[in-house]
Amino acid sequence: MIRKSFVALFSAAIEAVVGLRSYRHVKLGSDASNYFRIASNIANGRGFSDHFPDIHSTLVHATAWRPPLYPLILAAAFIVFGSHILVAQIVNCGISAIDSVLIFSLVVNALTEKYGTGKSKNNIKLSGAAASLTFITYPPLFSNFFVPLSEPLLILLILSSVMFFSKKRYYLTAVTCGLLILTKPGTEMVLLISLILIFKRVGFKKAAKCLSLTLLIILPWITRNYIVLGAPVLETSDGFNLASEYSAISQRSNSFVDPVFDPEFRKYWPLESNEVRWDHQLAALGISNIVAHPIVVLKTVKRNIEIMFQLRPSMAEPAEASDLRHIRLINDTLPWYALVSVVGWIFVIRMRKVDYLKYLILIVGWDTFSGLFSTGAPRLRATFDLTACIGIGFAIYFISRKVIEKAKPDDLNLA
Repeated sequence: MIRKSFVALFSAAIEAVVGLRSYRHVKLGSDASNYFRIASNIANGRGFSDHFPDIHSTLVHATAWRPPLYPLILAAAFIVFGSHILVAQIVNCGISAIDSVLIFSLVVNALTEKYGTGKSKNNIKLSGAAASLTFITYPPLFSNFFVPLSEPLLILLILSSVMFFSKKRYYLTAVTCGLLILTKPGTEMVLLISLILIFKRVGFKKAAKCLSLTLLIILPWITRNYIVLGAPVLETSDGFNLASEYSAISQRSNSFVDPVFDPEFRKYWPLESNEVRWDHQLAALGISNIVAHPIVVLKTVKRNIEIMFQLRPSMAEPAEASDLRHIRLINDTLPWYALVSVVGWIFVIRMRKVDYLKYLILIVGWDTFSGLFSTGAPRLRATFDLTACIGIGFAIYFISRKVIEKAKPDDLNLA
C-alpha cells in the first residue's frame, strides 16, 4: 500500500540524486539573486533590504521589490545554517517534497469522493503516486526546485488553499490567501475568487470574517512599507513589469526590456533610490503607452503566449536562461510537456464536478491568464503545469479503470 511518507521520501530521493547533482554549481542571477540577497540581509541583521533596483551594489536600502514570505522563509534557514546556495536549494527541495505529498492527497481524495474506494482503493493510490511522480520529475517544474525562486512555495500555498477549501476550513483558506498575496504579486484575485465561493457556500458573514482574517495577515507588511517607504504598497515591481512590456521603448524593440539596465531608461535611473517613485514613473510609462496605443496589449499577450507556452522555443530561451533552467533539457522534453499539458488539463476538467477542483481550475486559470499580461516566462506558468500533473493522475485512474472493466468479461468466462 502506498503511503504519504513513501511519496515524500521518494520525492526527496529523486531531488537529492538528480537535482542537487545537476544544480550544485548554480551561479545566481536575476530574480533568484534578489531573493537570495534579501534573505541574506535579513539573516545578517540588515532587515528586508537590497541594493536592487539601484545598480550600485554598495547602496543597500529597505525594499519592497519582492513579496516578503519566501525571503523570510529562506532567512530563517540562513540564520540556522548560514547564507549559502545549498541551504536555499534544500529549502526548496523540502517544500517541493511537501508539494508532492499534497498532490498525492488531492488526487486520492478527489477520486475517492467521486468514485468511492471498494476494490479500486489501490488503483486510486497508484494514480495519486503517478501524479506526484510526474510533478517531481516534470522538466518545466523540476528546474524551480534547485534555484531560490518562490514557485515551490506558491504551489504549496495553492495546494493548501484547495485542500482547506475541500474540507470546509474556510478560515484556513483565508489565511492561505493572505500568505499567497505575500508570496506572488497579483494573487489578490485568488482572495476574491475564494470569498465569492465561500459566500455562495456559507453566506456573507463567514465570507466577511475570512476577508478580515486575510487583511490581518497582510496588514503588517503594508504598514511596514508605509513607515519605511512612505506608501502602503504590497510591492514596488508592478511599474517595472508595465514598463518592460508596454512602454514605447519596449514596443519599439518588440521584446521585454529591463528598465534597470536598458540605457533608454537612463534619465529615470536617479529615481531608483526611491522605490515608490521609481515604481510610479515606470507604471506611468507603461500605462500612457497603453492609453495611446491599446493594440500593444494584444501584441504583448500574443508574444507572452508564444514565450510562456514555448510555442516558439527560441523566444523563450532568454527567459529560461535568466531563470537558470537547463535549456537543452527543456527543449528536448517539449513533446512530453505538450502531452502532459493537453492530457492533464483534459482530465482535470473531466473531474470538475468535484467542487474543490472547480476552485483549483478557477484560481489556476486566473493565475495563468493574468500572467499573459505581465512578463512572459515559462517559469511563471508553474500553477498551470502543476494542474497538468494532477490531471495525469486522473488520467492514469481512468485508463486503468477501463482496462479492468474490459478484463472483467474474460474473467467471468474463465470462471
